[in-house]
Amino acid sequence: MKHSFLTALAVASALSSVAAPRSEAPLFRYMPEPKAVTDFAGNPQRPSEVSRSSADVARVETLSPATMALKKLPASDDLGYLDMPNGEVWYYTVAYDKENVIHEAYSEVIIKGFKLTVYDTKLDIVGTVEDAVTMAEGETKLAQLQITPTVTKKFFNDDDKYEIMVGLAFNTSKFVNHYRTVVYSIGNNTPLATFQGYVTSAVNSATDAWSEKFWVTFMTEEETTTPEVNGIVNVVDLVFNTYKSAGYSGMGDPALTVRVPQITVAGENAMPFISTVSDGKPWFAVNRMKYCWYEDPFDFNNDNPTPDNELMVDLYTLESSWDAVAKLYSTTTIPSTATIDDLSFLYLGDFSYDNDLSFGRYSADGLPSLIITRQHYTSSNDSYTYDYYVYSTAGKSQTAAGEKKITIAENVTGGYFMQDIKGFDPQVLFIVEDGNSYKFNFVSLVTGETEVSLPYMIAENVYLTVDTERIPSADGYVFAAAQTRGASQDNGDVYTAMAYITRDGQVDHIDYINVGKNVDLAQIYSYYDGFDPYIFNLDDNREYMALVKRKNDDGKGNHEELLVVSSDPEAEPLLQLGPDEEMGSIANIAFVNLDGDDPRLVVSYVKDYSYTFAAHQLPLVGYEQGSGSRGRPYVITTVGGLQHISASPDAYYVLGCDIDASGHTLKTSKYEFTGVLDGKGYTISNLDLDRALIPTVMKPSEADYEAGVVRNLNFVNPTLEASAEDQAILASVLSGATISNVHVYDAKVTSDNCDVAGLVGRVSLYSTVSECSFNGTIDALENSVGGIALNLVTSSAIKACAVSGSINGGSEVGGIVATLNANAAGVSDCHVDAAIKAKNTIGGIAGDSGRALIANCHVEGSIEATENPRWGGGPKAGGIVGNLAPDYSALNPDNEQTEPAGPAVKNCYVALTSLSYTGQTSASEQYPGQNDTMHRIVGASVANAEPDVIDYDSEYNPVYGDPREPDAGLEGNYAVASLNRVSDKIDDALTSTEGKSVASEDTSVDFFTAMGWKYGNDADNPWNQTGDANHPELYFEGGLLTVTPAVATVEAGGEITFSLSLHGIELTDELLEGFAFEIADETVAEAGDMEFDGKAINIVVKGLAEGSTKITFGLNGKQAEAQLTVVRNENSITEINGDKTAVISYVNHVARCEGSRLSVYNAAGSLLRQGRDAVSLADLPAGIYVVANDSASLKVVR
Repeated sequence: MKHSFLTALAVASALSSVAAPRSEAPLFRYMPEPKAVTDFAGNPQRPSEVSRSSADVARVETLSPATMALKKLPASDDLGYLDMPNGEVWYYTVAYDKENVIHEAYSEVIIKGFKLTVYDTKLDIVGTVEDAVTMAEGETKLAQLQITPTVTKKFFNDDDKYEIMVGLAFNTSKFVNHYRTVVYSIGNNTPLATFQGYVTSAVNSATDAWSEKFWVTFMTEEETTTPEVNGIVNVVDLVFNTYKSAGYSGMGDPALTVRVPQITVAGENAMPFISTVSDGKPWFAVNRMKYCWYEDPFDFNNDNPTPDNELMVDLYTLESSWDAVAKLYSTTTIPSTATIDDLSFLYLGDFSYDNDLSFGRYSADGLPSLIITRQHYTSSNDSYTYDYYVYSTAGKSQTAAGEKKITIAENVTGGYFMQDIKGFDPQVLFIVEDGNSYKFNFVSLVTGETEVSLPYMIAENVYLTVDTERIPSADGYVFAAAQTRGASQDNGDVYTAMAYITRDGQVDHIDYINVGKNVDLAQIYSYYDGFDPYIFNLDDNREYMALVKRKNDDGKGNHEELLVVSSDPEAEPLLQLGPDEEMGSIANIAFVNLDGDDPRLVVSYVKDYSYTFAAHQLPLVGYEQGSGSRGRPYVITTVGGLQHISASPDAYYVLGCDIDASGHTLKTSKYEFTGVLDGKGYTISNLDLDRALIPTVMKPSEADYEAGVVRNLNFVNPTLEASAEDQAILASVLSGATISNVHVYDAKVTSDNCDVAGLVGRVSLYSTVSECSFNGTIDALENSVGGIALNLVTSSAIKACAVSGSINGGSEVGGIVATLNANAAGVSDCHVDAAIKAKNTIGGIAGDSGRALIANCHVEGSIEATENPRWGGGPKAGGIVGNLAPDYSALNPDNEQTEPAGPAVKNCYVALTSLSYTGQTSASEQYPGQNDTMHRIVGASVANAEPDVIDYDSEYNPVYGDPREPDAGLEGNYAVASLNRVSDKIDDALTSTEGKSVASEDTSVDFFTAMGWKYGNDADNPWNQTGDANHPELYFEGGLLTVTPAVATVEAGGEITFSLSLHGIELTDELLEGFAFEIADETVAEAGDMEFDGKAINIVVKGLAEGSTKITFGLNGKQAEAQLTVVRNENSITEINGDKTAVISYVNHVARCEGSRLSVYNAAGSLLRQGRDAVSLADLPAGIYVVANDSASLKVVR
């Protein structure tokens, strides 16, 4: 063990750690992996690679339905992935200019040059780099060439070409290796720069998605400047030079240079230099042992570790994000416990690589924490165990021992990171011995507590395995465990299984996967990205990817294949790939750009040491209905269908049914939707977003046809946790778009540092949003918020829209729109009934208005301002507008070229229950009226602008003339009399910022009609004539009525409960009095008991006789329908023999009978599916089914 340790230090060729992402190239030990082959935590994906030689290739047919979406790159000597600055993954191939040199006893390949070809996400050529290899004095051979995965732009120079770094490792006559990195612009064969060493780290500290601020670190091995450490000779230092981007005069000196004496490297798995980014600043952690690990590494009779040793972690960062030089921040020490009886090693970066330098998760003081691995070596069986701890770090300018804060695990043989699930702590799985068996402990990475502990054996023939993953589900998550056993059918088909286990150790369901005939071995891909049911096609059934060893046709040996198979055992494989005569055998698989516009399943092949990428476009199968044309639009029926809009953003789409998105986080990419999406009145419920459903809805300027349209769509219970600016539920940007009849109910929108809105973000270029509504909560305490839109510009309009619920924001907060630009078409016929609370610049319709017309609007609810603007001016809060920009003609009355502006707020009605300011009152004002900016109609206006200065007093203080005249752009505006005027100095008038008072009981349809409001049921006549005349609403308000289930089956004599929910409206006793429902055919079903549980109305319906009937429900002017089918209470499947139901069990939606073939039928006798030993009914709709084998049957009510 000692000798291999010393060898690893000397030549840096030890095997990489299980956790740290190292390059596959052994000479580039510390080069990071591309993210295409690492997971979300920076850790390598579980092995999907299959090793074999080209001699194993068997000739089999590889055609499949996905062949048409296949794109292949030319065969090459090397290939790989590139991490682009915008987050995309690109591809590269390398062809060597090589010479085969034959010596007397051996032959070798000499690489004389290379041609590097770079491909984009569509696998189209971007450019090439071709160059010869030049050796320096003393160098004898290029030992290895490695492409650095990180690609930059404007780092090494200031042009717009991407920059790629090529690492070169040379053998030398002195039996050491030289490293150089040559930098090229893609498409240019002339090097931009050459650096000694190779890249060990590249981090981007930019705080937005479109900028780059890279810090790139190169490592070299140089003659030491520390010839001895604690009396032990040191010859070589590992030198890390970190550079920032080049300035106008080119690359400057390193921003950081650190040296690590090689004998102090912590061990075989050490990562001496790791980096991360926090709050826009890079942080660098340099770690090494205080002394050499061995007491005397040159005395082979002395195996003692050095006593009183410790791991030392130096942290470097910038004083501020604008600095160019990193400085030592602190030094943290971790004591070593190694003894001759406990050969243990301390590592930083061995657990989760860069994430071992952790911010925010373990402390709230802004300081990082360290995740330290303690590796124990057992010489008797040459094995390792591991302890994982979280330590605090020393404070600024301090050297101090780290404090152990959390124990993640001790005495384990390694772990497996689980998928992160929203709303739950990140987890890692540790498998520990439990007597004669094992326990699977799922440990929180936040607390170190074991959140779930399950036995190895869950049920008979159901086990947890190392191929276990955590998968989102409707009630949180379940564990998916690939089963290691298989079963064969009478026809020779072989099945393997994926078991889904609940957190309390119950079998949720089991999917049986048919991998075909003549299979010796099958392994299901069990990494988290493979469990997305929409990755391979767009239906709700989950598909699986499996590597199988299949017998060759001649019966001699086997070959390996890659399958994509549905959980429906009767379905044909979506993809079946085997060895290829041209490309060779499968070497590796990877999912690439799954969150982008060009997701691919990339399969790499090898033949005679030549490699080929074959990239299959995902999903393998698209929409099953429609062609995307106006006459035959694509029909969306699943979450996957919504997500796949990005693949054809100019197509026509319709929803074909209601869609429940529970358990799925929608992945949205950056694209411009120029098509038409018609929801047909259907509802998308439980949508989980971190960005808008559609990034941009746009009508191209040259389009003379319908384009950029979204209409007739409902959202129920969506959540948006905004991760970027200008986000909203539906779309981030509208450009020439038309949005109509889109309604959001029970939404929850949150943001920590981004401006957000309820429905859409930026609205521009003649876009129109009409007959839409938002109901829910928006919380963005430091940001701008709009109930419908964030800002409205360039002749765009919002018409007949409603907002209800609560809004909590920062500054520039509006019930309809946060900011209304002067060049917008305006806001008309809108209704707001919301509790709006923000710092300042708050309006019931618009937070800030540039004077585009606001007309015929009604505001209810409450408005509360909590803080004056930083530069003074009062709270700027108004029932319609918070801050109204001045009419500049009024400020310059003598300028004949300035025409007076038209009305800015006209014929509006404010019926707030309160308008208040709860912050600290300004101590003084610079001029009279400056802080008088809260009024019933408009808060701040030209009347609050600074008057003309007519003189200065003896202390040079300005002497002001008369106050500004009131704004002339206010016409016909009322406020409810119960809302007192904020200022008695303002007239109670139709043209004032306070408006004219009117008692609520004095309003009526005639009153508002006289104001110019129009009643009807369309965008031009939007007010509801049959509603409360004193509290006018738009015709579509009143909530959304839904029924669950919408389609149901019950036996004659049996009962079923329908649940009615009214979204967007609180159910009151008064509303319940108006509830009604009708069963169309009362000979088929009759109503039973009915109850209200505080949230929903539950109605029991009893089946009477075989048949179908429609049930119509009505509440608050809304309707919902359900379809009920009643079947005979005797099973209609007469051809099934046997009645021994006891031998077939049904638990957790899984029917089971070991050793038999099971068939599932519906109530009409149609065969639905079959399986061996067990069959799942979990994905079938509610209804009655029969499960049967040769001698027994079991009726199941699902």
